[in-house]
Amino acid sequence: MSSTSRGFHEKYFQILEDYFGIHFERMKKNRQGILEATRASLEAYSPALADSVFDTLFEELTHLDWDSVEHGLRQQGGVKAFIQAPVQFLLSPKSIKRQSLYADTVALSPPIVHTRRFNYQLMEPIARLSQIIHSSLSLLQMKELFLADTTPPIAVLVRPAPFSSDASHRLWSELSDRDGLHACSEVFDTTFSSESELLEFVRRHVTLDNLCHDAKKPEVFASRTPSLGGTKYLFREALELAMKATYGGFSYAFSSLNDPNLLTFAVEFGILGAISATDSVLFSCGSYGAQPIADNRKDWQCLIWKFEHDNEFFAEKLGKGRKDSLVMNALQLDDFSWLGNVPIEGIVKLREEGELQDVRDTLNRGIERIETLSDEDFSEVTKQVGYNLDQEFKRHKAQLKNLDKEFRRKYDFDVVSVAVGGSIAVMSAHFQPLAVAAGIVGGGGSLMKFISDVLAERSKKAELRRKPVALLFEAYEDRSERNESSHV
Repeated sequence: MSSTSRGFHEKYFQILEDYFGIHFERMKKNRQGILEATRASLEAYSPALADSVFDTLFEELTHLDWDSVEHGLRQQGGVKAFIQAPVQFLLSPKSIKRQSLYADTVALSPPIVHTRRFNYQLMEPIARLSQIIHSSLSLLQMKELFLADTTPPIAVLVRPAPFSSDASHRLWSELSDRDGLHACSEVFDTTFSSESELLEFVRRHVTLDNLCHDAKKPEVFASRTPSLGGTKYLFREALELAMKATYGGFSYAFSSLNDPNLLTFAVEFGILGAISATDSVLFSCGSYGAQPIADNRKDWQCLIWKFEHDNEFFAEKLGKGRKDSLVMNALQLDDFSWLGNVPIEGIVKLREEGELQDVRDTLNRGIERIETLSDEDFSEVTKQVGYNLDQEFKRHKAQLKNLDKEFRRKYDFDVVSVAVGGSIAVMSAHFQPLAVAAGIVGGGGSLMKFISDVLAERSKKAELRRKPVALLFEAYEDRSERNESSHV
């Protein structure tokens, strides 16, 4: 990592700690900590002061030297990932760790830097500050990944490319407006020439049930994977979530969750907003030569829709890395959430010792070149990645078991349960009774040979446990307990 990039990230995290660090330790101690931290922070600010806190923080962060960091990222080449939380503002620490086990560099766009470009002035100040606190405290958990002295860097913070200049912002805005209307026209089999036409169409339906009933192609915004309720059910669920999220941030504007106007806002922010956020991610990926990561299946559907309908725009820069994109998006699934249990120090050590490619080769095994980004390909890649890890873990366990069997066969007892001391003298005294019982003491240096074999066996085990697969295996074995204690 360059000195410029390290200095930038040190300053960025210092600003976050100055504002929110007082709650950081509380957040780490228990799973409710982040909520307690948020409540405690909100108690310190009145709604009027919340706006000034937001403005001050925004100004401090946007005046950092972003250009130098982004120039370095573009120059290094070979970046395999770009993660952004396009709709959700709570960044997942575990998600960042998972991607760092595959990507060259995880490039993350923190929401604080670009929320001004959106219409968040309408949001209640306390709700807006709550989002900032949530994302900032989550980001602070991952600080060491951003400050690790590795080349290429494990993780960096960047601005979304559409917001780097007024010209790119206009292009992004025009593209996302066009895509949003195109996608909604496809869903409802009705041609919309403007956003006002679309919203009037939604308004006439009055209720969510009526709107979902008229959705002719709901899979555009719902997973195409068969489910108990079908794609219309998933489409409805996506809209319901959008309505709840909209009401949560703008409750002062609506009488209740049944307010008819809430449905139009849900379509505007939930559907048009999802397409807009996807375009933002793809803009950024094109700018940095990176691959897009979706935070949930709805965002993944938007990515698929973009590749199917606007392939020419993105194919040149992103087309060659579709296998990487499928693997990284598969790692976002709950099936692989346990990868988030890998400790940060383990990830840093893996990078420092140049062993990232070993992990990547394991995940990629058996995956041929992918030509599309369909749900079918996504499902197949997900199964293959799971199979690869399962087979690797079986081999790892077999190797450890074979070491134990070999030693037991030689000395007729299990030495694994015997504690090995720190010196020959200590071990000699400790093993004497066992050695006598096993008949290995009787002259000719047999006890010393036994001790030598113990150390050799221990050394082989240590070597196995240093391999990259062992890092993943320990996280997998420990998944239940650690998921319960560290889930945020």
